[in-house]
Amino acid sequence: LELAQVFRGRIVCFLVLSPIVQYRVMASNFGGRLLALCLVSSARGTAPAYWYSVPDHFQTVDMECKGGKCDFDKSNVHHKASGPKFAANVYFELDGAYDKRVIYTSYVQTMKEGCDDPRDCDGLKGANEFDMIETGFVGYNKTWFINDNKRCLTHFCNAQSTCGSNGCSWAPGSCRVGDYNGCNSQTASDQMPPACTWTDVQNAFSMCTQSAQLDPRNQDFTVLSANGYLHGETGPTPKGCPATAPCSGNFVWDMDTASAVAPVNNRRSYSVQTGDKKSWGNRWIRLELELNDTTVHYTYRFFQPGPISDKSATVTSVQKFSLTSVEGKPVFDAKIPHYWVFSLWQYDFEFAVPTTQLLDQKPRLHYQIVKDPEDDPTKHVSGGEEKKKKTKKNKKKKRTTAAEVKSKAEVLPV
Repeated sequence: LELAQVFRGRIVCFLVLSPIVQYRVMASNFGGRLLALCLVSSARGTAPAYWYSVPDHFQTVDMECKGGKCDFDKSNVHHKASGPKFAANVYFELDGAYDKRVIYTSYVQTMKEGCDDPRDCDGLKGANEFDMIETGFVGYNKTWFINDNKRCLTHFCNAQSTCGSNGCSWAPGSCRVGDYNGCNSQTASDQMPPACTWTDVQNAFSMCTQSAQLDPRNQDFTVLSANGYLHGETGPTPKGCPATAPCSGNFVWDMDTASAVAPVNNRRSYSVQTGDKKSWGNRWIRLELELNDTTVHYTYRFFQPGPISDKSATVTSVQKFSLTSVEGKPVFDAKIPHYWVFSLWQYDFEFAVPTTQLLDQKPRLHYQIVKDPEDDPTKHVSGGEEKKKKTKKNKKKKRTTAAEVKSKAEVLPV
């Protein structure tokens, strides 16, 4: 059947246009078997396309922020799921302004028996963790630097003393001020001089004399961060390899994509664009994760922004990428339980100084887990009919006609 699919268009065309070619195909070493396969494949047509609807029911986790601090101790939920295919719909509801310190996450991770909290056995602690969404690690497009000597006398710098109003001294008579290492012009963490430090807002500075600065509300919110931990490793390998040289040059993952996805911070994360140049909040996003042999496939379907109650919203953008283990390690172990994890939390910058305080707010993360991606009530065949379930309620539902499908804004292939 795979062979028939590869040659289907060409052979069916020959069979229709030329009886001579038809005879030659039948007379080949394949015999009549190939012809039969081609005819079956032709009768079946191309692979079906689907359209997607938003879920009717969902669950919610929230977080309350007051006086610049968020209480997120109970803003983390996890649900057991069966692989190797996973799917969920999420809706990040904002209560006020966007802010890089308010983090929404959605991911799949392994949790061995005996681990009750995913934070106790996540990717940082040796597990497999496939982060589909983390909203705070990318999208810093409006940052600058201040000379504040904040870390001059810390163990990071081991300086002898401060000098002047904003200098740092390592020897008598010497005084370093500002970007003395020439770091601020660097644009990639894996190509910086060793004396430079890559910040958590995606720029480089002279750490002992400078800090980055930004308004966390005035950044790019059309991009999301994704990642994958394989047995506790991501980015450069072996574990502990810094983000800059010296490094072995080896990585945990190779990425493949045809979408608006790019590696960030030496492959420690991946920037995923919404695709329609609109922000990621207040819209449904369908997440699909497939763990296949040594490769992880990530798929994002962004619905039109709008109220969570809008059932007519359709997909406006699809982004996909794949990560393959460089060392050929398997990415799925059916013997270890897998869980969907949804959480909200507050991020505190390590190397950056925010210019604004976090507003009082109560962000909410709404989610719906697809129990069986192969039998999903929010996935519909284009031009076909909905599956009928033997219930009185569903018997009263109208069939999904071709005209109704055509009225949808998107009809996208799998």
